[in-house]
Amino acid sequence: AGAPAGARGATGGAPAGALACEPYAPPPAAAERNPHGIRLADITGDLAVDLPAGRSLPDPFAFGAGVAAGDLDGDGDVDFVVARNDDPSSPAPTGPTTVVWNDGAVDGVPALRVDSAVAARFAGVRSIGAAVADVDGDGDLDVFVANRGPDVLLENDGAGGFVDVTAAAGVAGPAGDASTGAVWADVNADGLLDLYVLSFVAGDAIARDPALANRLYLQRPDRTFVEVAGAAGAAGLGASHAALIADLDGDAGLEIYVADDTFAVDGRGGTAVLDGDAVFDPLAISDDGVPTYADRAADWRVDHRSSSMGLALADLDGDGFDDLYVADFGVNRVQLWDPAFGGYRTDGGTLGLAGSPPVGVAGTRMVTWGVQAVDLDRDGRDEVIAVNGDVIAAPPGSGPCQHDAVFRRLQPGYPFADVSADVGWPAGDDPCGAGDARNGRGFALADFDGDGDLDLVIAPYAERYRFVRNDTPACGRTFVRVRLRGTVSAPDPVGAELAVVTARGEVLRRVLYGGGQPYSQGDRVLEIGLDGDAAVARAEVRWPSGLVQRIDDQLEVGGEVTVVEPRWLWIDRRVADLGDPAPVLAYEPVDEWGAPLGAAGAGRDVRVVRSDGGDAEVVDRGDGTYVAALPHPAEARTTVVAVVDGGAVLAPRLTVLYR
Repeated sequence: AGAPAGARGATGGAPAGALACEPYAPPPAAAERNPHGIRLADITGDLAVDLPAGRSLPDPFAFGAGVAAGDLDGDGDVDFVVARNDDPSSPAPTGPTTVVWNDGAVDGVPALRVDSAVAARFAGVRSIGAAVADVDGDGDLDVFVANRGPDVLLENDGAGGFVDVTAAAGVAGPAGDASTGAVWADVNADGLLDLYVLSFVAGDAIARDPALANRLYLQRPDRTFVEVAGAAGAAGLGASHAALIADLDGDAGLEIYVADDTFAVDGRGGTAVLDGDAVFDPLAISDDGVPTYADRAADWRVDHRSSSMGLALADLDGDGFDDLYVADFGVNRVQLWDPAFGGYRTDGGTLGLAGSPPVGVAGTRMVTWGVQAVDLDRDGRDEVIAVNGDVIAAPPGSGPCQHDAVFRRLQPGYPFADVSADVGWPAGDDPCGAGDARNGRGFALADFDGDGDLDLVIAPYAERYRFVRNDTPACGRTFVRVRLRGTVSAPDPVGAELAVVTARGEVLRRVLYGGGQPYSQGDRVLEIGLDGDAAVARAEVRWPSGLVQRIDDQLEVGGEVTVVEPRWLWIDRRVADLGDPAPVLAYEPVDEWGAPLGAAGAGRDVRVVRSDGGDAEVVDRGDGTYVAALPHPAEARTTVVAVVDGGAVLAPRLTVLYR
C-alpha cells in the first residue's frame, strides 16, 4: 500500500545501485557458515539525522522505542515512524515521536529528514510503539501511535501531511492506559482493516484491570471503530509486548497470537504473575460482524508462563508448515507446527535456535526482543535475525553486553548456526569496552536504500536508533518481491500467501502476517529468494478473500511489483440512511488469472444472504455478473452480507452500516 505500481530494478539481475558480485574469500572456518558473503554494515554514523531514544523514570521494564516502516508519501522510497518516549524527566536525551522521510539514497546512504510538524504534535508524549497501514483505503499509509496515555491515529492527507482523526475514529483508548503497540488486520473478513492494541502495566498493577486489557477495534463502514475485545473473548490480561496475526492452523481464519510477559512489577516493589501467551482462534462471526474467539494456548501447547517478547512466523524445519520463533527473557522458544496433532511442539534444541546460549562476556546470556526470518543471501533458505537488549531487572547471567545475532542454516536439514561475526556484526565474545554492546528492541525490515535488498532500522532503549545496511552481493542469486494491495480483501491483506514454483520445481512460500515485532513493524512486502534461477515456472497469490490468482505474467525476477487483487465482489455504498436508495452488491467471478469470466460465468446458482434475515433477490445479468439490492431493514444496525455460489459459501463477510 502506498507504493507505485510496477517493477523496480532490472529484470533478471540486481537492481540499479546494488552491490556487484565481489569475490568472497572467507577464512576456512567461515566458508561453510557464510558462503555467499552476507554482509550487514552499521551506517548510523553516516546519516544526516540523529535519532536518540531515552528512558523514563520509573521504568522497570525498559520498554525502549518503536519503529514502523512504509512508503508514506508514495515516492518509492521507504520512510519510517520513530515512536519515542518524550518524557521530560528522562535522564537521557531524546526527542518526540515523528515521521522520518526518506528522499532517496546517495552512495548507499538514505537522505533522511525529520517531520517537524509531527514531532511538535508528540512533544511530551510518552510513546512506545507504532503501526502503519492504509486504514481508509485511499491508497496511502496512515499512522497509529501507541502511548502511555491517549493513543493517536494520524490520517495521511496524501500531500505530505497528517490529520489527527483519533477522536472521530474512537481509538484513543481508556484514560490512563499503557499501550505498547498495535497490529492492523481484517479480522472479520469484511474488507476493512481492524486494530488490535496491546497493553502492559501502567505502574500500579492495573494490567489486571479488564478495562485496561488489550483492545480489539473493529472498523465500521463509516470509518469509525468499535471496541469489542471483551465481548469477542480476545482481550487477555497479560502484559503484552507483541502480537502476531496470521492463519496459524490453515483454516482460513486469522488467529491472534499474543506474546505476554508473565512477570510484571506492580510499581510498589512487588511482582505480579500475569497471563501467559494467548492464541485467540476465531470461532464465528456474529450477525453484526463481531468475531468470537477461544484461547487455544493450552490446546496448542503454547501456554507457557514465561516472558515472551517478539514473534516470527516461518517454516523453520522445512516441512511445509509455518512455525513460530518466540523471543523470551533468556531462552528463546522454537514452536514447530505439528499438523498431525493440530498444535505446536517445542523444539528441544535440534534446530540451533532454542535459546540464547552463553555467547557473551563471561557467559553472558542474551535477552532477545525482535526476531524475524528473512533470506538475506537469497539462496532460498531463511536466515533468522535476533535483536538483543539489556533490561533493568536482567535474568541471571545477563548483563549490558548484548549483541545482535544472525542465524543461518548451513545446509537443508541442518541446524542453524550463529554467523553473526561472519556477517560483520559484533561477535558475542567482544569486550564491553570495545563499544559494541547493544540495547535493541524491535526492528523494521525494508529496502531503505533502494538497492534491491532488505535493510534494518533497529529501535533501541536509551541509545540511538541504528541503521543497518544490507551489503550482501548478489552474485547471480535472484529474487522476486511482491507488494500486495487488496480490493475485496483489506487494502493491507494480512493472511495473504505468495507461492512460487522455481525452474527446478521447488515450491517456496511467504505469508504476509501482521505484527510480530515488539512495538514495531517492517515494510509489508513479500520477498522470496530464488538462488540462481532466472525465471519461475509458476507463481500465485492466495488472497484472504479466498481468491487464488496466478501472477506469473506480473512478476519481475530481480525486481519489485505491486499486485492488485481483482475486484470480483463489491457493494457500491456501505453506509445507508433510512430513505436512501438501496446499496447494490455485485459479484463477478474471475478465472485463475483474475480476468472476468464474462458470459461463461453466467447461469450459476448464486445466493446473497443477509444476517438481518432472508436472502436478497439476485439478478443474473447474463454477462458473468450478478447483482442484488440490499434495502434498508428499517432499523439502525450493521448487517453482514455473504455470497453463496453453487452451494459454496465464499469467504468475504461484507458489512453494511444502516443508520
